[in-house]
Formats: sequence, structure tokens, C-alpha cells
Amino acid sequence: MAMINFWSTQLVELALLELVCAFYSLYIYSLAKRRIHTEQHIYFYLFVLTGTTLFATYMKPLMMGVYIWSCFVPILFYIFTSSRFAFVTSCLFLIIQSNIIYWQLQQTGAAISWSVLLHFCFAYIGIWVVAHVYEDNRRKIENSLLYLASRDPLTGAHNRLSLTTSFQHFERFNDQTSLCLLVIDLDFFKSINDQFGHDTGDKVLIETTRLFAQVVGDNNLYRIGGEEFCVTLFDQSLEQAGRVCERLRAIVSQHLFAFGEKRVQVTISIGVCEYQAGDQLNDLLKFADMELYRAKKAGRNQVRLFRHGSTNPTMVNQQTENV
Repeated sequence: MAMINFWSTQLVELALLELVCAFYSLYIYSLAKRRIHTEQHIYFYLFVLTGTTLFATYMKPLMMGVYIWSCFVPILFYIFTSSRFAFVTSCLFLIIQSNIIYWQLQQTGAAISWSVLLHFCFAYIGIWVVAHVYEDNRRKIENSLLYLASRDPLTGAHNRLSLTTSFQHFERFNDQTSLCLLVIDLDFFKSINDQFGHDTGDKVLIETTRLFAQVVGDNNLYRIGGEEFCVTLFDQSLEQAGRVCERLRAIVSQHLFAFGEKRVQVTISIGVCEYQAGDQLNDLLKFADMELYRAKKAGRNQVRLFRHGSTNPTMVNQQTENV
């Protein structure tokens, strides 16, 4: 197109702009192929592309039909940007392009050609609406799939995959925050299943998840095993994490699990460790599991804190209750 504009129509400015757009498209393609492009690259590319379309419509006669390419603009914005940004920019582009076409029609003075502007606006808005509805539905489906992939289907707590993702995010910013990791296990849970049935056991897990979320929030709670949970506490010291653990232990041990005529008393044991530079997620889980094992061996219904370099873990509380 650049060569045609240069040799046939002598539109040197437009030809140069189209060459810039073509070379930048190749540059973006090479970056995208290696997956090293940034959000700024995408926004600048869309700016160049839409700017070229507007300038070409301004420079060329309407009869050449350059403005038809405008109908691709909403699709591109909805593919590469957020729905809100795409909506605003699509609206702004329509206003600018409509004014350019209106100006072109005034230059020609052909009254019958006013239908061109109407047809363009209706076609553009139609494609815009379709793109908006499609992208809105796609994002809803994507969010639903992400929710299902990151959640435990029984309790609704986050799962191990979500824990891994959260820790990877923490590693990128660990110089700005601290982390304490809790591993929690329900005491004598097998006895609950054997005595009351697996249906009651499932209800206990669901209710326990709700109790945990009241203390630590939904975003920090993970189910990583059958009756085993994990909690991430950011920007809290090991001692502060120990006090949170005590609240968790107390709220569960004091809660009466009632399902119909069945009454169940539950206690929990907790192992806690604090992130140190260089620790991996498996290291933290191992350290917290060590303290959890010690808590169970010492009688259950208690909290144990792991201290790096110490051979004597701290026991926050020791109260043993059997189911």
C-alpha cells in the first residue's frame, strides 16, 4: 500500500506513515514470537495502526473506501486491551472517523453520499457491539475456568496450584514483604469419618474452612490435602503468626459442629515457619510439617513455631482434647 500511494497517488506522507506501520508490525511480530513484548508495545502499535487509518481516510477520497478498514478497530482493541479501555477508544475512534468522513462529504458536496456516513456508523457500531458482547462472555468464561482451576471443589478454598502461584508472586516482591506459612491439620479426622460417615466429614471440612476464613480471609487459605490446610500470612512476624494460630485453634476447638442430630467436636494442630531468603515453597512446607508432626506427637490441639537455626521449636499452646 505504501508503494502504491507513493508511485500512483504521490501521497508521500501517507506512504511514509504506512511504511512505519509495516516495519513496526514486523518488529512487534518478532517480539511476540519470542514472547518478550510488553503492554506498552501493544498500546503503541494500536496507536500507530489507528492513526494510520485515520490519516489515510483524511488524505484519500471517500470513493477509494479506505474508511472501511475502520471496522476492524473495535475488534483489535477488544483482543489486545481491557474491555473498558476498548470501549472508550472505540467510541473515540468512531467520533474522530465520523468527523473526517463528514468533512470529506462536505468537500464533495454530493448530497446522495450522506448515506455513506450512516452506513459506516451503523456497520461500525454493529461490529463494536458484537466484539464487546463476545469479549465480555469470553472473559466471564475465562474467570470461571480460572476459579475452578484454583479452587478446591469441596470446600471452595484455594488449592495447591493456587498456593504455588501465590508463592511465585511473593518471590518477585519478597524484598518488600515478609511471609509466614501455616500448615494446619484436623486432629483425629479419620475417627470422624469412621464414626459419623464421610458425608459428615465433608461437612466438617466445609465448616472448618468457613471458620478459618473468618480469621485469615479467603485469599490466604488453601486446602492442600485431605484434612490438611495451609495459610499464608504476609507482613507478620513469627510471633504475630503464632497469635493468629492461637485464634484459629481456639475458634475451632470452641465451635460445636452440629449436623442434624450429629454433634462433633474438632481440634486442630498447627505448624508454623517464617520465610528466609532462599527458601522454596517445598522448604517452607517441610519446616511447617515438621512442627505439625511435633504438635501431634505432643498431644495435638496445639501450635508449634519453627525457628531457623534452633533445635528447640516453640510451643505456643498445649491443650489436648480428644474427639
